[in-house]
Amino acid sequence: MSVLSDISAYQNNQPYSNTALQYLVEAERPIINFERISSLSAEHYQNPVLDYVLQTLELLQAEDHISYWQRDLLAEVLLWSDAAKAGSTQRRKQWAAEGINLIVHNVGSAQLYKKALGSNGFPDERSQIIHTMIYTHGLIGQYLRGEVELHESLPLLHIIDDKLLTRDELAKTLYIYNKCMIRAVSENLWVRLDKSVKMTLDKLLNRDLDAETPFQRLVKLRSGNTGELPKLLENPEIKRCFHDGMPGKTFWYVEAALSGFSDELFIKMMMIALMTAGLSSNHISFENLMVGLYYQSKGKKSINVYRQRIIEHYIDQMTFADILNHSFPVNDHISLDCVTDMDGHVTSFNFRFSNVSESLLRFCMEAENSGPLFEKAIVMLYDLFQFRRDAYDRLQNEESYLDDMNGSLEHKRMILDYVVGDTVVDIGPGGGALLDELSLAFPEKNIIGMDIAENVIAALNKRKFEEGRSWNIRRGDALNLEDTFKAGEVSTFIFSSVLHELYSYIPFEGSKFNANVIKRILKEAYSVLARGGRIIIRDGVKTDPEDEERIIRFSNPDDVKIFYQYVRDFKGRKIKFETLTPAPDMIEVRLPVNDAMEFLYTYTWGPEAYAHEVQEQFGYFTPREFRETIGEACGDSANIIVLKHYLQQGYEEALAPKMTLLDTNHHQVQLPDSTCFIVIEKGSR
Repeated sequence: MSVLSDISAYQNNQPYSNTALQYLVEAERPIINFERISSLSAEHYQNPVLDYVLQTLELLQAEDHISYWQRDLLAEVLLWSDAAKAGSTQRRKQWAAEGINLIVHNVGSAQLYKKALGSNGFPDERSQIIHTMIYTHGLIGQYLRGEVELHESLPLLHIIDDKLLTRDELAKTLYIYNKCMIRAVSENLWVRLDKSVKMTLDKLLNRDLDAETPFQRLVKLRSGNTGELPKLLENPEIKRCFHDGMPGKTFWYVEAALSGFSDELFIKMMMIALMTAGLSSNHISFENLMVGLYYQSKGKKSINVYRQRIIEHYIDQMTFADILNHSFPVNDHISLDCVTDMDGHVTSFNFRFSNVSESLLRFCMEAENSGPLFEKAIVMLYDLFQFRRDAYDRLQNEESYLDDMNGSLEHKRMILDYVVGDTVVDIGPGGGALLDELSLAFPEKNIIGMDIAENVIAALNKRKFEEGRSWNIRRGDALNLEDTFKAGEVSTFIFSSVLHELYSYIPFEGSKFNANVIKRILKEAYSVLARGGRIIIRDGVKTDPEDEERIIRFSNPDDVKIFYQYVRDFKGRKIKFETLTPAPDMIEVRLPVNDAMEFLYTYTWGPEAYAHEVQEQFGYFTPREFRETIGEACGDSANIIVLKHYLQQGYEEALAPKMTLLDTNHHQVQLPDSTCFIVIEKGSR
């Protein structure tokens, strides 16, 4: 029975005899390529290894202008190429005991294919070709990602040298082989890589094997984005580490494991891996790290941001000198776990977590949707690993937060009408949606997103490369803008829904929620602003007069418990209130209008956002206080050309089923204004 007949029999629940197919059907461990993480859902892909192979075979069947022998040969190659990722747990233990390489999957799969042929070796030329193609499986793609050097694919040339295939036959076969593998990952990925695959195959078949420099490979490993790499590699000792250590090394799952980390942390972990592996180990695998960094959330594979932040915190404590001296910090809850096996040829790079930290990580994931319980879990995580408490790291629902930031873009479009000059800086760009709009509206301008959080910078740089965005990202501190920009360099600063976060999280002059932090930020921005330049602010606003009171009547009386919890958790100021019960089944609370609005902002977002929103004070100034603060920070030359406030669309619709807002006479009233929009222009004085 042929390979394709076996596949058809399996799909129709009929008996089949193919050994490789049996291994794939047995697969219990989900080893998922990085590019497919976002596209695989738990409901549909119970066996991702098998599903992927079946996709490659379907694409092979649909290929036109391919001979029967090529289709038959490639079907068997594709079926066997991922065999080392498959097998039951028991079978994998047996393979490991037999010396099958389960870390370097192309080598292991080739070993399994040869084992299936029996002790007499290759029965014919066809089996020799199949074995060689399995042995070099995926190496062209890995070369394009910087994970291997091109000479790793040299065994393919033996097929020509041994006159098993002509050069043209091998070129066409390899092209279709790579096409099926890459298209099964993503059609868009294939469109992007088609020409590169052709050029690489021509280079290989022409025996043009000039070695790439370590820097060229590192750039490929960062998806083609140089980022901070040139600056980091200016250090001669760091440069020497890669110059001496990278040649001859093959890397596995680097992009999947390290793409979410900053350039500096990426370089540090690559250095540790190289120095741990030493000269004898020619394969370095990040597979175990990759597997630990992703988990199933809301029907898809998501980054385990808690585990990632702990790793970042641990690596960040190491200087480059520490790494070069093999001096790693001692921590009771996390340590390096770099193991070399397969007779010293394969090094696995990972981290070991204590039982306590593993339990806490599971607790954080399970408590994600539980509001206050999740907040307590995060606080425990902060305490255990001594994280900062300013929430720059966005441990709470980071992915949802960036989506929400992008989703509120409609309310920010008015910003575009007030942008001036050549250099526009968006402070705290979130997911980058406003950067996109600015780039589309002003393709001739230099659009910059500035953030202090390494994870946000890494995510935006990755997105910039993948989507071909023209904007740029800089790391900087809003309290020290003169360290990032020259005087007069910036023509427009944008603070869109970010000042209230800085007000809430930055301990300034000894305390958070300090109005002077806003004054300091505006003073810094104004000092580097060009003459005629503008500062655009969109943020929360308080109501004047502040002594007005409002009554919140809860539609569900049990929801008053959320309010009581909020009063206990909110740190912005002490909230004073009075509970009213005008009827047995009715609960109301009476409190100052701005306190009412602070609670309603958090109440609107729902339980998933509670843990983060309860830490923030959205309204920190009245319009009058904004005007006074701008005058004190920017001086007489500052012209406030716009200062307006309004109720952001969506609050009333979201809150209507949950509550009714009343005045002190129990008359229903509208929600007060939530948001202000301010434009400050720098005059010539």
